[in-house]
Amino acid sequence: MGMIDYFRLPKRQWYWYRNEYKKIPPPEWPSNGVPAGLKLTADKTTLESVDGTDDAQLIVTVLNASGKAISNCPPVTLSIASGPGEFPTGPSITFDPGSDIAIRDGQAAIEFRSYYAGKTIIRATSPGLRDATIEIISMGEPEFIAGKTAPVKPRPYARFTGLPLDNAAVSFGLENPVRASSEASGHSGRLANDGNPRPSGRQPKVTRTRGGRWTWSAS
Repeated sequence: MGMIDYFRLPKRQWYWYRNEYKKIPPPEWPSNGVPAGLKLTADKTTLESVDGTDDAQLIVTVLNASGKAISNCPPVTLSIASGPGEFPTGPSITFDPGSDIAIRDGQAAIEFRSYYAGKTIIRATSPGLRDATIEIISMGEPEFIAGKTAPVKPRPYARFTGLPLDNAAVSFGLENPVRASSEASGHSGRLANDGNPRPSGRQPKVTRTRGGRWTWSAS
């Protein structure tokens, strides 16, 4: 997973790395406490387009009664209360410490995007905790019309467990479009992945120089 988790949240080793090379101290790490509420923030609250090229990263944080972030990880659900937009799993997504859609150190994140313009209210909930909401504005066309625009259908998460095994050979890269800035006339860059190990279809020539070095060239 590296220094950033699968949901684009920096892990503690990223803060160590930043402190080591940029001398920026890490934040105070959250500690265990008594969960009382949630906080919902975003890296942006306006999406400039609804063609799939813009999104907002939503971050939900578990708080204690005084509003301080804590490391407790109860299950948390984000859902679209009104307006357009969707999560990877549809109109809602649930984070759980025991699932692939995880919440760690009292924090979870996911991307939100919309294919319709309008105002979206997103709500974060967890049993027994205070809710949190955030408003996202999506610009562009078409416009979301409540009651007329088709609602987003749920897309349940399914863990990837591998492709079915069979005896069929699988090849990647062969005959893919290839261009090279150094290609010469009659020597297309696609020859690099045409499946022929010989350059330009000719037998390679290997020679040895007087100094004992080996050289390779097309015959």
